[in-house]
Amino acid sequence: MNTPAIDINKLAPEERLALIGDLWDSLRTKPEVLHISPAQQKVLDRRLDELDSGDAAVISWDDAKRRLRD
Repeated sequence: MNTPAIDINKLAPEERLALIGDLWDSLRTKPEVLHISPAQQKVLDRRLDELDSGDAAVISWDDAKRRLRD
Protein backbone atom coordinates (compact mmCIF):
# COMPACT_ATOMS: atom_id res chain seq x y z
CA MET A 1 0.00 0.00 0.00
CA ASN A 2 1.26 3.45 -0.88
CA THR A 3 1.88 6.20 1.64
CA PRO A 4 -1.15 8.51 1.67
CA ALA A 5 -0.75 11.96 0.15
CA ILE A 6 -2.03 13.50 3.37
CA ASP A 7 -1.22 12.81 7.00
CA ILE A 8 -4.61 11.87 8.41
CA ASN A 9 -3.27 12.25 11.94
CA LYS A 10 -2.99 15.99 11.32
CA LEU A 11 -6.64 16.31 10.29
CA ALA A 12 -9.28 17.56 12.69
CA PRO A 13 -11.99 15.01 13.60
CA GLU A 14 -14.49 16.82 11.36
CA GLU A 15 -12.06 16.60 8.44
CA ARG A 16 -11.54 12.89 9.05
CA LEU A 17 -15.28 12.30 9.07
CA ALA A 18 -15.62 14.23 5.81
CA LEU A 19 -12.84 12.08 4.34
CA ILE A 20 -14.67 8.91 5.42
CA GLY A 21 -17.78 10.21 3.69
CA ASP A 22 -15.84 10.98 0.52
CA LEU A 23 -14.29 7.50 0.53
CA TRP A 24 -17.68 5.85 1.03
CA ASP A 25 -19.21 7.93 -1.77
CA SER A 26 -16.39 6.88 -4.08
CA LEU A 27 -17.16 3.21 -3.38
CA ARG A 28 -20.91 3.66 -3.88
CA THR A 29 -20.38 4.72 -7.48
CA LYS A 30 -19.23 1.19 -8.38
CA PRO A 31 -21.07 -1.23 -6.09
CA GLU A 32 -20.03 -4.17 -8.24
CA VAL A 33 -16.46 -3.90 -6.89
CA LEU A 34 -17.63 -4.44 -3.33
CA HIS A 35 -17.86 -8.14 -2.62
CA ILE A 36 -19.91 -9.40 0.28
CA SER A 37 -19.97 -12.79 1.91
CA PRO A 38 -22.91 -15.18 1.58
CA ALA A 39 -23.76 -14.50 5.25
CA GLN A 40 -23.84 -10.74 4.60
CA GLN A 41 -26.03 -11.29 1.53
CA LYS A 42 -28.43 -13.38 3.62
CA VAL A 43 -28.79 -10.58 6.19
CA LEU A 44 -29.32 -7.98 3.45
CA ASP A 45 -31.94 -10.14 1.74
CA ARG A 46 -33.78 -10.69 5.04
CA ARG A 47 -33.78 -6.97 5.80
CA LEU A 48 -35.01 -6.09 2.32
CA ASP A 49 -37.79 -8.67 2.66
CA GLU A 50 -38.80 -7.08 5.99
CA LEU A 51 -38.90 -3.65 4.35
CA ASP A 52 -40.92 -4.92 1.40
CA SER A 53 -43.44 -6.69 3.64
CA GLY A 54 -43.81 -3.72 5.98
CA ASP A 55 -42.51 -5.73 8.95
CA ALA A 56 -39.35 -3.67 9.43
CA ALA A 57 -39.16 -1.28 12.35
CA VAL A 58 -38.10 1.99 10.75
CA ILE A 59 -37.46 5.47 12.09
CA SER A 60 -37.08 8.82 10.39
CA TRP A 61 -33.65 10.18 9.50
CA ASP A 62 -34.21 13.00 12.01
CA ASP A 63 -34.87 10.45 14.77
CA ALA A 64 -31.80 8.45 13.77
CA LYS A 65 -29.58 11.55 13.97
CA ARG A 66 -31.09 12.48 17.32
CA ARG A 67 -30.41 8.97 18.68
CA LEU A 68 -26.82 9.08 17.45
CA ARG A 69 -26.24 12.43 19.11
CA ASP A 70 -27.72 11.24 22.40
